[in-house]
Amino acid sequence: DQGYHHGEKGNWGKHTLWEETSHVPLIFAGNGLPKNQKVATTVSLIDLYPTLIELCDLPEQHKMDGVSLVPTLINPAEAKDRNVLMPYMERGGYAVINSDWRYIQYQDGSEEFYDINNDPNEWYNLASDESNRVIINEMKQTAPAEFHKTATLRNTLKLVIDGDSYYWESKDGSKPATFVTASVTFTNPISENGIAFVNNANDAFTEQQTKDGLDCRYISANKFGYFKVADELFSFDDNVVSFEITYFDEGNSNFELQYNSISSISKSIVISKTNTNKWLTKTLMVADAALNTRLNNQSDFRLAGEVYVRSVKINKPMPSDVSIVFDDQIIENGIEFVIGTDPARETYTEKATIGEHDCRLIPVTDKNKYGYFKVDDSLIKPSDNKLTFEITYFDTGTGVIRLHYNGINADYEKTEITKTNTNTWITKSITVNDAAFDNQQNNQADFRIMGESYIRRVAVKKEDVNTSAIKPIKKEDFDVKVSFNQGMLRIFVPEEMIGEELSVYNLMGQLLFQTKMSHTEEMFHLDANSNFYIVVIQSGNAFVSKKVFAK
Repeated sequence: DQGYHHGEKGNWGKHTLWEETSHVPLIFAGNGLPKNQKVATTVSLIDLYPTLIELCDLPEQHKMDGVSLVPTLINPAEAKDRNVLMPYMERGGYAVINSDWRYIQYQDGSEEFYDINNDPNEWYNLASDESNRVIINEMKQTAPAEFHKTATLRNTLKLVIDGDSYYWESKDGSKPATFVTASVTFTNPISENGIAFVNNANDAFTEQQTKDGLDCRYISANKFGYFKVADELFSFDDNVVSFEITYFDEGNSNFELQYNSISSISKSIVISKTNTNKWLTKTLMVADAALNTRLNNQSDFRLAGEVYVRSVKINKPMPSDVSIVFDDQIIENGIEFVIGTDPARETYTEKATIGEHDCRLIPVTDKNKYGYFKVDDSLIKPSDNKLTFEITYFDTGTGVIRLHYNGINADYEKTEITKTNTNTWITKSITVNDAAFDNQQNNQADFRIMGESYIRRVAVKKEDVNTSAIKPIKKEDFDVKVSFNQGMLRIFVPEEMIGEELSVYNLMGQLLFQTKMSHTEEMFHLDANSNFYIVVIQSGNAFVSKKVFAK
């Protein structure tokens, strides 16, 4: 078995990429093998299977990741060292090891590099020393070019028993939020969609260039890239927006996003480059934008500092009835955030900063806390049963973020969002049909958020539909037929079900898509590699599910 930390580098346990937990004693003995020989070259446990296959003179059954150690066992003196990959528990993290060096890359892109011969305890991280970059790059060739997506977690699925069969449904009722988007992409010619790139007659500000095979715009160290946003898409009152900037991450210098803000003519956010020599996309969310063409050249924002830019996008959420943004100063619009009886103590949540973003940490793992919210009763009433919640959260780690809301039948009805560990800010929306905001939770709140999470923005929008006006439909009243043949899913419903919500899941309960029935017959092409699907159609609080197999 592998080793175990006993306080080295402050660790007690395993689950690291260092020597203490990756070193495995490996001993071979058998007829024809030399005795009492020691070999110091690096091997991997995935080498065992191909080694045993060759020792037993069995044919290879499939492509094997490891290599046979038989040549080394027969002639230890001829053993050759090689790079060996050790994957980490978190997707994208790994170590590459040989007899001289250990290179580690974590999921967030941070690196460690150790000289095993001169530093066997791995105290001195040499990754920042550029003289080692050639060796590091050579070792990184052993690592996968990309990693498989994180598997669906069992605790995010609900097992449904249907007669003598069963299937899984996702507990996650969320979907990507709807945004208004404007963008400019520096192809050749430039592609503009709601953002005008300011380029004067002499092209004095920037240069059209090609970087790593892509057309882009080069902004030199002492110049700016100016942008105007279409007024019909973004007004002065659209304060909560997110910028998505795709840039080439070359060198270690910084560049800035400078934008019109509510409090001042221009405000800056610094973006630090980390010299990955890759195209990266940085998302910056701000709560104080005022895109009113008050920068130079009647622009709304600009980029400053040496950088190659591929594209720039601006997103804003669809209008909500009430919202709250956790900026440095909390911005409340019809929602009161409960911080406890003594604001100085931060009873329930904690202030936090992720990158450039102020946010709120809901500490569940150690402190079992919640984030409580009260909604202005004049804006959203207990009779407003159909509500859509929008939550912007930092998608780090796994597990779920739970939303507990006042409902018609219970004060702590729940729905949830599944985290997927992308380490990005994500906005998801959840629609419920049975809300009843009448301040019945603790602290006279209407809803609360739990689950270890960093929250940036919460908004609630009421829909025109009231569940009390919906005629209940019993499950046996659904006359739904489905078929799936040659990749085409066909769904037939009665006329009264036009407009109802349709969801399609695969065998593992993963939501493939969600839409509304617009006709009595709908057809969808499914690219997923599955021959089994679950079709769910919901009307109010009633729903029917149909399993369909490929013919």
